[in-house]
Amino acid sequence: TESSAWHNRFYITHDVSGLQELYRGRLCQRIEAMFSRTSGPAFKNTGFPIHEMTEAAAIQADFGLYAHNNQPVHHILWVAKKAGCNELADRYLRKT
Repeated sequence: TESSAWHNRFYITHDVSGLQELYRGRLCQRIEAMFSRTSGPAFKNTGFPIHEMTEAAAIQADFGLYAHNNQPVHHILWVAKKAGCNELADRYLRKT
């Protein structure tokens, strides 16, 4: 898959209220954590960085682990809006 556990943990677009309940009302904080977190480089056996990590490094300062350049994350801002995380979602929607 092209996404990570950070992206898939919010992939319950058919039941956002259930997802909000699962996170005990802290869904907005969990999504925010993904946007503020960064990761270190990942390397192939050749010792060169994986091209996805090079792309991610270019946008991590603004988007953390969100990775808008990869389609499997496009649902997250919709989930954030649906969950009432309007300030958070609007901040990143204006950046994309």
